[in-house]
Amino acid sequence: MAKKTVTIEGREIEAEETSFRLNDSGEVRIDLDDGTILHLRTIVLDVMRTNETTPDGQPRFLVRHMPHLRVEVPDKAPTEAP
Repeated sequence: MAKKTVTIEGREIEAEETSFRLNDSGEVRIDLDDGTILHLRTIVLDVMRTNETTPDGQPRFLVRHMPHLRVEVPDKAPTEAP
């Protein structure tokens, strides 16, 4: 894959694009009290392995992503019990 120089927190580091595949949708469903349902997932755009490691020796990765939010709003508000 292609190697790049990226700037992170004012430092230039070497990184290599890495191929990847997603196992499932990874969607989180949030049910609100008013009946609204939020569906949240992260769309992964690319993954790069850097030439740096964590203090315990694990490789550092950069993941470029964006959130995706889908909202389901009920037709009418649920009625409260008297």
